[in-house]
Amino acid sequence: AILFALGAAALKRSSRWRIGVWRTTFLCNVFIGLVYLPGMAFGERPIPWQSWWQPPLVGLLYLTGQTCTVLALTRGDVSVAGPMLALKILAVALLVTGVFGTALPGWVWISVVMATLGVALLNWGGKPEDRRRAARTAVVAGIAAIAFAGFDVALQHWAGAWGSIRFLSVMFATTALASFAFVPGFTEPLSQIPRAAWPTVAAGVGLLGTQSMIFGSTIAIYAHATECNVIYSSRGLWSVIVVVILGRWLGAEETGLPRSVLLARIVGAGLMLASIVLLVF
Repeated sequence: AILFALGAAALKRSSRWRIGVWRTTFLCNVFIGLVYLPGMAFGERPIPWQSWWQPPLVGLLYLTGQTCTVLALTRGDVSVAGPMLALKILAVALLVTGVFGTALPGWVWISVVMATLGVALLNWGGKPEDRRRAARTAVVAGIAAIAFAGFDVALQHWAGAWGSIRFLSVMFATTALASFAFVPGFTEPLSQIPRAAWPTVAAGVGLLGTQSMIFGSTIAIYAHATECNVIYSSRGLWSVIVVVILGRWLGAEETGLPRSVLLARIVGAGLMLASIVLLVF
């Protein structure tokens, strides 16, 4: 969650060089694909060839979520995008119970609802143009949340038959290969990215890629997608904190919002944090 907030801040900073959504997403996914590539050689169980479609499908869900996440972070409000993505915890809980029939304890549902209610405060107040920007950010981040929810639940239920590392390797390789479809959308070749931009771009790509690998591996190995997502929702709180502290360095537009709006967003993120405390204790 902390790595996400820092990576999101770096990507927001890199947007001043007009790197573009497609180049940024391409770099993120190729980075993860290369890191996980050796994992194809691992796995004690035979490959379930009859389920060959599972890793590619999960990989495409991840690609959809990743693309919408980068869109929300580079073209929207970081303090809205980060917490809005926490809506996926509700989607995960619904998918786990409705599609796969896994019963969740009542206190887990209370925690999920608390975290989701916190999101409602993120779009509170602001001038009309601020609300429109926040709404656009919320819609794109919401699509990312749903896609990532499908990714998490499918990963939890399918990775075991393949072996967690092997499944992730095939899945992220699919995502990396599919990302080459973004190349025609590049505004300029990768070689044209300014030298001054590379440290920030590399930081954003590395941080977001690393947190994705840690999170995906945790779900694949321990199979507790709902609980993981409630705790992971603290990235919303960290995102707001990063904007408040580093807003001017980021060039984030929401630094000009009224204090009441930022306060409402902080309270909303705080509700998410409270839901985590309820879940853990």
